[in-house]
Order: sequence, then structure tokens, then C-alpha cells
Amino acid sequence: MGSKATHLQTLADYNQAIPCIAGPGVTCGNLQSRRPISNFGSIEIAYGAGSANYNSLQFKLEKRATKGLYLLNSFTYGRIFDISSGHLETQNGDNSRVNYANPSADYGPGGYDQPLADTLSVVYDLPYGHGRKWGGDTGRLVNTVLGGWQFTLINTMTSGLPVNITYGLSSSSPLYVSGLVTYRPQRLNNGPIKAPSSAHEKTATALKGYFTPANLTAPTAYPWGNVTRNSER
Repeated sequence: MGSKATHLQTLADYNQAIPCIAGPGVTCGNLQSRRPISNFGSIEIAYGAGSANYNSLQFKLEKRATKGLYLLNSFTYGRIFDISSGHLETQNGDNSRVNYANPSADYGPGGYDQPLADTLSVVYDLPYGHGRKWGGDTGRLVNTVLGGWQFTLINTMTSGLPVNITYGLSSSSPLYVSGLVTYRPQRLNNGPIKAPSSAHEKTATALKGYFTPANLTAPTAYPWGNVTRNSER
């Protein structure tokens, strides 16, 4: 099963500034002087820069066994990649405002991307009541209360959701282009971003030790580093 969508509505800053790389002999103007329309601030627009594609392999196994046992297992392997899942929705912290100068740079796994999904359902007719092994000759009242019951088990397992890593940039920085874009950090020396699983500590508000901060830094030559959108899980 697959689907493709184009021209999805996204939000962006039409008056996004041009980043300035500071250096010897280079003078960077202030934020307003670097905007295409210098006498205006941010101009938020909604336009059809978004796209999405979903592809999956799906199958199910179904078995009606004897003595009232029914089994159903559904399995899906699928991936969704997009540019902005929705301009008013930020599933799992997935930023939806794009870089107006280069929208395709925000292409990556969607906020809902969970490659593996498996659901097992088990239904068992308890053998008591009219038409079953025991209690077939009980009265209507007893059968209504005690007969016809089922035991049901549903187990669902999925891959984890992706993690969207971003950083903040001061408006006084020459690399700052707008408050309506998402800034992504730089991975150092191709080092792992995720820490070893033994270092993870789940808390009510955060995942302590989930990342290796030493392998991440804010870019210095360009606002966007090499860490892509929803690149970790």
C-alpha cells in the first residue's frame, strides 16, 4: 500500500533574512538589513511547499480454531517521509515551518513514522451457556448472566517515534534568518547522537542521558547543520 501527496500547505517566512558568515574583512548588517524587504519584519505565508509519501507492506493471519478460539495477527512495515506533516500540527515535536530558501532541506521521516507495527488479537468463547459445551440446558436468566461470555486479548507493538533535534539561535547572531524556521545542529566527527541504552534514564519530563551532547554543536558557518529532521529514534 502506498500514497503520495504534493503541494501540502506549509508555513514559512516570506521575508526570511539571508545569513551572513562573519570573518576577517566581512561586515554583517543587522537582521532587518539582511531581509529581502528591509522595511518589513517577518511575513508569514502559507503555501504549497509540502509533500509526503507513504509506502508499506501489510498482511494479516487469521485462524478460527476449534472450541471457540479465534486468532488474528496484523503486521505492517511502512515508512512515511514528508516536508511538513501539517502546518498547524507538530506531532511528537515535529516542527512544521520550513526554510523558505530551501524547503527540501526539511524533508525527512514524518512525526508519525513508526516502521514496524504488529497487533495480535485473541478471542475465546468461554464454554458455558446455550450452544456451548456446558450450561446448554440452563434457564434464560442464568444463561443471560453467566452464558455467552468471551475472553479477549489485544496486544500491540510498534517501533518508537522519531526524535526531532533542534537548537535555538539568538536574533543578534549574523546567522539568524527568522524566528519562523527550525534550526538543526551539527554532528561532530560522525559521532553517535544516541547514548548507549544503559545510560538512558526515563523521567516524567525528559530522557536523561538519551543523547551524547559532546557529539552535537551549534553550526558556526551556516544556520543549519548536518543533523536532519526526525533523524533519531
